[in-house]
Amino acid sequence: MKRFDLLTMLMYGLDVASAPTLRNLFMGYESWLHYNRLHPSQLSKLKTGGWIEKSPAGDGTTWALRLTEKGRLLALGGRDPEECWGRSWDGEWRFLMFDIPQGNDRTRRRLYKWLRSNHFGCLQKSVWMSPDPLDELDDLLHDDGTSSANLVVMDARPRLRGGEKNTDLAALAWKFDEINRRYQAYMDFAKKGIAVKARPAAARTWVSREHALWTRAVGDDPLLPDELLPRGYLGKKAWQARRRLLKKAAPMVVALEGD
Repeated sequence: MKRFDLLTMLMYGLDVASAPTLRNLFMGYESWLHYNRLHPSQLSKLKTGGWIEKSPAGDGTTWALRLTEKGRLLALGGRDPEECWGRSWDGEWRFLMFDIPQGNDRTRRRLYKWLRSNHFGCLQKSVWMSPDPLDELDDLLHDDGTSSANLVVMDARPRLRGGEKNTDLAALAWKFDEINRRYQAYMDFAKKGIAVKARPAAARTWVSREHALWTRAVGDDPLLPDELLPRGYLGKKAWQARRRLLKKAAPMVVALEGD
């Protein structure tokens, strides 16, 4: 667990959305030499695990550690919010409708798990939707004996009535009230700030709490393209609050290794 705390704080001290280098993290901090002298084995293990990598710093005489894409995504909670919000949308929803025969519970469970892990919205129990193309269903249902007649995928542009917009449809399919409550809980936590000279136990508690609140909020968020985000969506405000908070967390790295 101690290694995970260290890795997490290394990530938290970075601006993971722009320049995720450990050289930037410790530039100006006296703790850099202290840290580098005390914990070369930890850095080596993180590098071996594929979380960080060593690269030239740009001036030819020094080096920097950078988060790999694997490490960067872990720091972000599994997905890059800005990339998700900024992706293009072709104007078509993908509707997945199914009628899995009774007795085929394994297929049903696999399908529900896949829908949730891919952040589909639910219009009805057997009608789900996504703004993104579907490419993995053949592999998902392979060898399960499910006929294509039991599962239908349609690309469609719904005929919206009475001034309704695609954002209104999105608001029906995803539980944005609950998503916003979780983002608000994160922002309330972020407002309290951090104690940069916290004792190791307090620092680890803070890390665990911050990580849990963020992943809980972003985990159920479909991170829809900008043009589909419903009115009152708090994800972007929470993300900016997290970026500001994480930039202040670098000094806690030393606190985590103090006992």
